This record gives sequence, C-alpha cells and structure tokens, in this order.
Amino acid sequence: MLSLLLWCIVVYLITGIALAPILAFHSINAMDASAAHGSLAFRLIILPGLVLLWPVVLQKALAARSGTCELPVPEKPVTPRGLRRLHGNSALALCLLLPPLITLALTWRSSDFRDVGTQKVPATLSSKSSGADRAMRNDLNSSR
Repeated sequence: MLSLLLWCIVVYLITGIALAPILAFHSINAMDASAAHGSLAFRLIILPGLVLLWPVVLQKALAARSGTCELPVPEKPVTPRGLRRLHGNSALALCLLLPPLITLALTWRSSDFRDVGTQKVPATLSSKSSGADRAMRNDLNSSR
C-alpha cells in the first residue's frame, strides 16, 4: 500500500516537472495578461508552485485557450508602494513572531531531553587514564 502511494506521488511530481516549464513559459500568457510580460526570473520563481499545482493551472490554461473561461481583468494594478508596504508588514510580522516561536520550540525541545545527562560516568574510560582523569570522574559522579 505504501509503495503504491509513493509511486503515485512520484508520477504526480514527474508529471508536474514535465508540465511546469510549458505552463510557465507558454500557457501562463493566456491565463494572465500581467504575467505575459513577466521576466525570466518571475517564470523561474513560479516553477515550484506549478510543479505542485499543475492540475489546477493546466485546467485554467486549457479553459483560457479555448475561450470558455473569462479571466478577470484587474481593476487597478498593484503599485510598487503597495508592494513595499506589504513586504514591510510581512517582515515586521516575521520579526515579531519568529523569536517567540523559536524560543518556544527550543524550550519544548529541551524539556524532552532532561534525562540525557543523568547517566553515571564509567569507572574506567581507558586503561591509561591518569590520576587527574580519575579525580574528574569521581567529582562528576559525586555531584550527581
């Protein structure tokens, strides 16, 4: 059962990898007028999303090419100022949310490993241990 699931996932991803460049460089022009003027960098950036969402994008591309789907015309384009504001708000949200989340994750992780350091140090680490090594082991064992 697991091998069948993995096989289906692999086929899905291979199909997405095969179709993503076609969708990114040819079909996207029919779907979105503003994407038609997109740069090479834009098309490369959307490739991972197209690999995963290829059935939805392919359906929309086929509908747009056949003319059965009316694509919405943007009422007003997004201005660079609006994008900068959105990016600034996103960065602010990340700066405010990431530190507490990382602290919470580290606290949660450290509480799972409290019993790691409670083991006794073995009496003989090697046959050539010096007096200082034995004294340090005795100090460690006595402190626990």
